[in-house]
Parts: sequence; structure tokens; C-alpha cells
Amino acid sequence: GVDLALMNAPSQSDWRKRAGYHDSDFLILYAGVIGLAQGLDTVLDAAKLLPKDTSIRFLLLGEGPEKERLIERKQTEKIERVDFPEAVKRETMPEVIHAVNAAVVPLKKMDLFLGAIPSKIFESLALGKPILLGVDGEARTLFIDQDQCGIYVEPENATALAKGAQQLSENPDLVKSLGENGRKTVESKFMRENITLHLCTVLEEILKSPRRGE
Repeated sequence: GVDLALMNAPSQSDWRKRAGYHDSDFLILYAGVIGLAQGLDTVLDAAKLLPKDTSIRFLLLGEGPEKERLIERKQTEKIERVDFPEAVKRETMPEVIHAVNAAVVPLKKMDLFLGAIPSKIFESLALGKPILLGVDGEARTLFIDQDQCGIYVEPENATALAKGAQQLSENPDLVKSLGENGRKTVESKFMRENITLHLCTVLEEILKSPRRGE
């Protein structure tokens, strides 16, 4: 879940300008650990498939064991449309998310992750940003099939990711509607305050129920 009180970004954010991007750039953000489980090579591969005149830019923001290798790969292969912005403080993240157009949430294609729900999903949805979800299983069922908060892309499928990114960049109405769905989903199902209250209720019911054998 998410604490919405911590995710209220300003109505205007100058992070995009300060980071050197134009209003016309379609920014897709990955924010989190840059590690093995995320399979972020897929993002670089997808960027290579984008047309040269695209406005799409993938932003990989974070730290982790794979970061230096990915930066080296970007430089060696001269991959455009992928950037590694400077890290920001936790309290600044709402401003960054507010300034981008969408988020990408990838994991490697493994059965282990079929029950995974990456926490970064909630922050993006709380600020009304649609997600490109490269995670199958429970996350896909909840956020794509049921509540239509974004577009599902097969994990580690660069072609699907590039296609999903283009679909969003070419359809502002779709971006808006998916983002609105995401915000509503968080408000109705994933507010930490409500989750905590529900947990308290369940615990009280357990404490009041007769113990087995008594």
C-alpha cells in the first residue's frame, strides 16, 4: 500500500526542466533498485527498437549492482533514449514521479515473481501515472486485468515494451484514463491507513473468538 499523505506532489514540478528535459519529451520512469531481478537490459533493448524520431525517453533512477554495467552498455552500444538521472532524496520522489508521463515496472520472467507486487507500483498509481507492467501473475491480474491501471508487457520482451511505450506516447487520452484508474485503485484498495484499520479489526476478532479446545 501507500501513504497518500506522503505522495502529494506539488501541482507544478520543475524537476523535468532541472533535469534537462523538454515538455515534449515522453518520460517513462523506472525508480528503484538497479539489480539482477529487475532485468533492466530489456529497457535498453526496447530503446534500441524505438524509431529515431520518437519523443520517448526511459529514465533509470536508482542504485544497485547492475547500474555500472548498464551505463557501460549504453555507452558502448550508443543506446539513445535511456538516461540515468542523478539520485534524489526519498522525499523528492513524488516531485519526480509527478514530472514524468508513465512508469515501467519490470521483473525477470520467473515463476518466483508470479506472486510479486513491487511496491513502486503504488507510488506511481497514487500520482496518477499509468504503468508499463512487466510482471505477470497477481500484479497483472490486480492492476491490468481488473482495474486497468496500465499496459501489460511480457517480462523480458523488449518488443512488447517498445510497443507499449509507443502506445502510451501516441495516446494522451489513454495515459489520462489509465492514470485516473490507478489513482482510484489506490484510494479504494491500497491506502495504508485503511489497511491498518482492517488489520486491527481482524486481530480484534481473532482475540474475541473462543480458543480451540475451550
